[in-house]
Amino acid sequence: VVDPGPVIAQAAEAGVDVVPPGDLPAGWRPVSGVVREETGGVTLRLGYITGSGGFLQLVQSDIDAGQLLRREVGSSRPDGTQTIGGAPWQVYPGRKGEKALVRIEKERTVLVLGTAPASEMRTLARSLR
Repeated sequence: VVDPGPVIAQAAEAGVDVVPPGDLPAGWRPVSGVVREETGGVTLRLGYITGSGGFLQLVQSDIDAGQLLRREVGSSRPDGTQTIGGAPWQVYPGRKGEKALVRIEKERTVLVLGTAPASEMRTLARSLR
């Protein structure tokens, strides 16, 4: 288990308009956190083990959305959309065995991706306020 606070602060200091996750259900554990500064911007990646034992990553970046999607999801074409917590999210198939929720905003792109059940993906997405 890691404290995501320092990497969230590091990403914010590097220029990403970070939206930290709010309270998550009991049993969720943050297990990784890294900030990657690269040409074109900064990417924050947080990893969670969910209550069901699934794995999710929360990625927030200010690099080009198309570039980020190709790298993180393997595709730049959504399968559909969902409204979660009042915000529109695009649904992507993700890489083998993964699913992804994506929200593209002016100042950042936010991804929730992994192998956890869709309900837990929505829980993490909804916690971003």
